[in-house]
Amino acid sequence: MFEYNDIKVDGIKLSPSGLANFFSNPSNWYRDTFTDENTFKGNTGSTIGTIIHGVCESVAKNEPVDREVVEAYIDSIDNEDVDKAEVREHWYGMSHALVNEYVLKQPPELIEYQTKCEVAKGIWLAGTIDGVYLNSGGILLDYKSARTKPNTETIPFNYKTQMMAYSYMLKQEGKEINQLRIAYVSRKTKTLPPRVFVVNHIITKEDWDDFDDILKLVVETIQLEQEHPEYRHLLYKSMNLKEK
Repeated sequence: MFEYNDIKVDGIKLSPSGLANFFSNPSNWYRDTFTDENTFKGNTGSTIGTIIHGVCESVAKNEPVDREVVEAYIDSIDNEDVDKAEVREHWYGMSHALVNEYVLKQPPELIEYQTKCEVAKGIWLAGTIDGVYLNSGGILLDYKSARTKPNTETIPFNYKTQMMAYSYMLKQEGKEINQLRIAYVSRKTKTLPPRVFVVNHIITKEDWDDFDDILKLVVETIQLEQEHPEYRHLLYKSMNLKEK
């Protein structure tokens, strides 16, 4: 349920889930992309999200969900930023809500679909997609867990950039994606159980143009830094990256 097969590429791998960090935290983005460092080790929220993703994947594939496996996974975590009691308090109810209110009603056709494409010589986009509906209008699905009720009007920049990257890769495979969909599940409160919110966004030409610009900025920055490593600290906004 929690096994992950890393996608291998011959060159630099860009993670769709981390693309927005290129803008919001370029120093961490550089470390995550080019070094063995992982600047985000996980926290309580991301751990709950990982479990929910694993449960949804198993259910969508008609595989059993073993609570003992989940408990063993929680026990195995060695991270002071993860409150295991809080994880145990929320994961089951949130997973149960998302599975029953969304996954069982609309299981995706492609599940945990891995894809990659070379966007410039030696530079690749690669990632795993939660779900895809190819025969229902071309919809890309992403599951998200939330502490409180999410914004149901728009998709935030970081999520949208991630999902456009997935859509871009599918497009290179000849799979047309016309719509982004996030299925959120929020935590229970004192008065409300976990709730599911589905947010849809029709992809426009402007969305594709914006993503093309994002990809060009990332690629050209990488290429410039490789040609002129003396500029690395300027490009990625950190004196710690300046060549000694």
